[in-house]
Amino acid sequence: MRYVVTPFVDDTYPGKVAFLAIHLSDGFQTNFGNTRASSYYPGSMTIPDTLVDAGMFHFIGTPGVPPMYDPPTQWISMVDARLAVPTDITIEIYPERLSETQWEFTADVCMETTGTARSLGINLAWTVDDYPQGYPYVYRKTVRGGYGPEVLDLNPGECVQVDATFTFSSIEFDRWAGVEVVAWAQTPASGWGETYQAATLSMTIYEDGFESGDLAGWTLTVP
Repeated sequence: MRYVVTPFVDDTYPGKVAFLAIHLSDGFQTNFGNTRASSYYPGSMTIPDTLVDAGMFHFIGTPGVPPMYDPPTQWISMVDARLAVPTDITIEIYPERLSETQWEFTADVCMETTGTARSLGINLAWTVDDYPQGYPYVYRKTVRGGYGPEVLDLNPGECVQVDATFTFSSIEFDRWAGVEVVAWAQTPASGWGETYQAATLSMTIYEDGFESGDLAGWTLTVP
């Protein structure tokens, strides 16, 4: 996901759309991303390629580049169409630091009392913004790893929890403000699917040791 999507990440859909950029065959691919590409997006993938809502809509190429100059109205219409679909699923992400490098993230997935019982494939992943670097363009929201899908049955009024433990490296620590965790629930079968809900958690709020009780990086001002 290159710089051409920056207006969507920062301006058009802030807090409304979860962005994940899966790299393939360029040295920045991950096992999680490779599995997604082969199992969920089979047969018609190109590089670059844009998918909306787990493949409910598919745009070959990258929005914002020829022939889709900004504003890429086709891509916007695809996203808006999915945002207009009501959902009976909610997701919250809860973090817990386990060690210097490991965090556990819990996706709390709930169905409204008026919802429709179904099986869900629940995933968690993390992305790093503005990575990799050293290119004449900026990469956004690069997937660094993930877990899932864990398939669970959910009934109206119920909640289920899915835990994932992620190990971060200097790539994350050097770009901590750009680290984001994404959780989403979708059609559990492989192939093109539908995402029912997603949530994001920016790690910016966990800078300087606050979550572990180490306040060495903090200052106190008394009015």
